[in-house]
Amino acid sequence: MNDKIYKLKIAKLVEDIKEQLFMKKWKITVKFTNKQPSPGEHGYHLADIRADFTYSTAIITVYPALKKEHSNDWKTIEESILHEMIHCLTEELYFLARARYVTPPEVDAANERLVQHITRAIKWNYEPNKKTAKKA
Repeated sequence: MNDKIYKLKIAKLVEDIKEQLFMKKWKITVKFTNKQPSPGEHGYHLADIRADFTYSTAIITVYPALKKEHSNDWKTIEESILHEMIHCLTEELYFLARARYVTPPEVDAANERLVQHITRAIKWNYEPNKKTAKKA
């Protein structure tokens, strides 16, 4: 797949995931780079994200290894981008966990917001098992 089509498909994927995860208010920019970071403990970095939950903005950096290693495996590309975007949802709790002092009510409130967000996303995309649905 040529670079232009690849970049357009990634951009469309980001928009689709934003809709599925109820993240329409987020402004997510996708940046493609030619520089591949050194391998980490889990191998090559495929992508990463810098998210700001306060302003609902994020920048996804897509590394060359994503296309090079997985150009014929769109499911892995989807999972990699989805993984990065879920960091937007968990960023507030991650921020609080790194703070020197956080009150229990702050953590509880952030946790409830995250749980409710995930609940809505799953409910929106959930298709009940037909056997179970008939019994209810």
